Amino acid sequence: MPERASDLDTAARGAPLREGTVTARLQREYEVACGGAAVRCTLRGKLYGEGRIPLVGDRVRFRDVGVAQGVIEAIEPRRNVLSRASGGRRHLYCANVDTVVIVCAAQAPPIRPALIDRLLITARSEGLDAVICLNKIDLDPEGEVVRMLGLYRELEYEVFFTSALTSAGVRELGERISKRVSVLFGHSGVGKTSLLRLLVPGFEGRTRSVTKRARGRHATTEVSLVGLKEGGFVIDTPGFREFTVWGVALEDIGSYYPEFLPFAGRCKYNDCLHLDEPECAVRDAVQAGHISELRYGNYVRLIEKHGLE
Repeated sequence: MPERASDLDTAARGAPLREGTVTARLQREYEVACGGAAVRCTLRGKLYGEGRIPLVGDRVRFRDVGVAQGVIEAIEPRRNVLSRASGGRRHLYCANVDTVVIVCAAQAPPIRPALIDRLLITARSEGLDAVICLNKIDLDPEGEVVRMLGLYRELEYEVFFTSALTSAGVRELGERISKRVSVLFGHSGVGKTSLLRLLVPGFEGRTRSVTKRARGRHATTEVSLVGLKEGGFVIDTPGFREFTVWGVALEDIGSYYPEFLPFAGRCKYNDCLHLDEPECAVRDAVQAGHISELRYGNYVRLIEKHGLE
């Protein structure tokens, strides 16, 4: 903790409690929005010692210790937490979200349907609304990637087609995420921050240049929450190159593929994982063309990699 944290703890005693929302984490300080103003807060030593770290989107209670300074005293119970597995541990992103916007790009970097599936599973495992946003459609003049995402529309997922370069589709996306708390999730370089600059005029995310290896131009370096003009909030997150689902049991992964559900009950074995078991109705449905080979292949790879990270 910062050396001055104990001094701030002392100064905070006796000040009235106020409530706010964490909008950014700045190393070991937190920006908290309260009454239209931003307060730079540290964390009370007791919470820090207990490992209770605020996330962007958290509702917190804090006491003022000076002009636009405070100490967080308590973190309110969370409705949900978005996270992923990383090195065998849970990496936390943000809390109290309503909608997950899965942002992918038509090109630069190329679209990765397996990543879309993993993010859909992550959102649905927390009971969250999820939509898909294909950005950079100006790089798909033949509409090849747009047609491929028709698969997700057939499964009744909402898909938006946008271009941060031409502003195409941005208004429709903004209307969909207004008056709620949404988070933008996606691979590095897909244009999340560029979309945010159109959705929130004047927004300047914390970004850095990305190497050629990362295949994107810039990357967000911090999770941050900003208000939308039409009401509601949107959270920008750092991009990633790999994403491993956290907290979903191996035997439950198939339940997050809605196209499996009409067939899974017909498998010979109740605990069928739809891999190489005999008389698997799901595999039969793939061979008959009722289930997409692309989606089934994504599922198999996810099962094979489960628990490896």
